[in-house]
Amino acid sequence: VFLETLKRQGKLEESLQLLQTLEDVTLSTKSTMAQPGTIPLSIRQIRELKAELLIQMDRHNDAAEMYEVLITEYVDQWSYWIAYLDCINQSSHAEEAVSRTEELRTKVVDSLSDAPSNSIPRGPHLLSVELAAVGIRGIVNTATSSSSPEITTTTVAAQEVDEEKAIALQKEIRAYGELFSTRASCAFSDLFPYLEVLSGASKDVLLSLLEWSNSIRSELCSEKYAQADGSDDASLKERKARLRGYIFAVKVSYKVVEMLGSNEDDLVGWQELATEWKVATALSSTAKEESENSENSEVQKENQPGDDLILLAVQQLLFRFPKDKAMLVVAATLAEAGIEHSPYNAYLKITAMDVYSRCNATSRAWELYQKMTIKHIQLDSCSYLILPLLVDGGLYNESVLESNHVVKLHGSTAKDTGEYMARAMEQGTLSKANEFLLFQRERMNTSLSLLDAKGRIMDCAPLVHFGTKTRGAPKPIAAQHGIVGAETDLERAANMVKETHNHYGAPSILTSPVLSRSVDHYRDNRDLTIISHQILNQNRIVSKDQIVSESKRRGHVHGFLIRSVLCVDACKGPKKGKVQKSSDTLKDRCNSLIDAANSAETF
Repeated sequence: VFLETLKRQGKLEESLQLLQTLEDVTLSTKSTMAQPGTIPLSIRQIRELKAELLIQMDRHNDAAEMYEVLITEYVDQWSYWIAYLDCINQSSHAEEAVSRTEELRTKVVDSLSDAPSNSIPRGPHLLSVELAAVGIRGIVNTATSSSSPEITTTTVAAQEVDEEKAIALQKEIRAYGELFSTRASCAFSDLFPYLEVLSGASKDVLLSLLEWSNSIRSELCSEKYAQADGSDDASLKERKARLRGYIFAVKVSYKVVEMLGSNEDDLVGWQELATEWKVATALSSTAKEESENSENSEVQKENQPGDDLILLAVQQLLFRFPKDKAMLVVAATLAEAGIEHSPYNAYLKITAMDVYSRCNATSRAWELYQKMTIKHIQLDSCSYLILPLLVDGGLYNESVLESNHVVKLHGSTAKDTGEYMARAMEQGTLSKANEFLLFQRERMNTSLSLLDAKGRIMDCAPLVHFGTKTRGAPKPIAAQHGIVGAETDLERAANMVKETHNHYGAPSILTSPVLSRSVDHYRDNRDLTIISHQILNQNRIVSKDQIVSESKRRGHVHGFLIRSVLCVDACKGPKKGKVQKSSDTLKDRCNSLIDAANSAETF
């Protein structure tokens, strides 16, 4: 709290001195944590805070030295490398930043020359790719970046790339792939943003990269592997490594084909991918048998070896045959086979949901979504996967049900926030109390998913079927909600007007503040990383602008309907052939209706 107070007061020098004292005391006691009675920070955390403070004080050279200390101890922490590069760039220029960073990288790699081959860190080698990319798109300011390479780099729009620089980047990509494609499953994710940088490169550069990836795939396919060894009794570890390399090569080829445009002839056949997956299932069963025979082993409950092959095969089918019903059935069959073999893989279920939505089999997509057991805060970040499909597929009851879950989540979170803040303050953790407050105010109250859910409830509520009356006779649609031209419209309209003041009530989208807010007001909490496995075929995701625009449209439409009902109620019929005098209530409601019509027209 004391450290945070100093920072809030702008006393950065005093904060830096405090951290230096903590570091000296901790090092003198030969401990990795600060002593009791002081701020509970590890040496690593202290040095990270010191580097951040030095950056705020524009002492970038000193910050670079601090990151160099951290890098020598944690060579695989990607955010340190990027922060070091950025600090040097801020204090000098890009050429010197690249030169000094390369010197540090070489020094670190040389110090790791005696390390076992199975424990080579990715960070220093990925940095070579980053430095090659700097020549094309410049240095990205990522002083506060995360530890994931694919997050810290940025995607650039396709633009003409210098041929020499493109070739240099391509060589570094190939070097990294050859070193880590069989070692790390995330090798393609590491290289993905750098492949994007090459999107504006010449066709020759991209074709060379495609030829390289196809050669790796041909070398590591199961047929070539069996021929080379004469038997299938190779070690499990080596077979998995070859499978990782094969999947890496296919993903690279997919990305290159996507950058080249539609060139289906360069894609590996989906039949080959299905065959390779069939071979890979043996690795899964072997792993399961080993885990059953070992008390210390744990069964992998997320992905099985070869799951990516099914994802890649289905992607290709959707890319090549987006409207071919027969091939969509093949894609659904492959997805179901993958789910049966690897029931805990959420990516397979998400892919299958997309396939079934294209086949107009939304009921099956809904079943798969329910099996993913999405709950709590995941409702706010993952409900976008199913809500549009439910409406398009005519599952209005399910759409209202899932939307209600999102709304209830936000209502309960708002209530819990105050309680958690009070607990944090009682325990003296004021920073946590502030985090709860900011989370509720900046992420939840302005949630894009909440806005979308409320709009869908308003649209679908009149279409909901509410079960049965006596003796199994079903209640008609719109038996309980919605403006449908029935005698119950007035009561329903009055109830919705009352609910407009409840932020967690669906009718709140009818209010003027909601209808006048800009797109920037809303926070997009959707987790789009769960569809990051898609390369060729991108999932049909509604943009933030579209969601806000559609929600406002719903607000205008339903607001107009409610005002119309209230106007009709305030009208009085002629009495003895004479038109009745307008009441003040009728005038107010008519003016409100006219204003709503003008607002809708402007929208």
